[in-house]
Amino acid sequence: MNFTSNSDGSLSINSASNLDFFITAQNGTLNAIDAYLASAPVSSGFVSSKQLSLASSTTPGSDEVAVLLNNQALSVGSGSKTSVSSVSGNQKAISLGLVAKASASSFAEKTVVGFSVPVIFAVDLTSTPGS
Repeated sequence: MNFTSNSDGSLSINSASNLDFFITAQNGTLNAIDAYLASAPVSSGFVSSKQLSLASSTTPGSDEVAVLLNNQALSVGSGSKTSVSSVSGNQKAISLGLVAKASASSFAEKTVVGFSVPVIFAVDLTSTPGS
């Protein structure tokens, strides 16, 4: 994680590097990939065990966190799934990242902060018999 102190005393937090991987259909074709959060991210290390709210955009406001899938903000629940664009063939690149902003009153110097983020993937594929 990268931490940047802002002029208003707030703290901006960004993934130092995203978690990059491929979803692959070993014997078939990918038709669609959807993802959503099983629950809001759980944060640790903030003053009074403060939990940051889930942002609805890729740019979180004060005391918010956003989980990004291929630069799209994820939401909680299968009813609010995010569809991965341009899915075709048997392999699709996925990139997960996190951005957050904590107000000056939400953290103390030399505090270790962390996030636990449960991401669920739903993959629709067509299998190729005999492959």
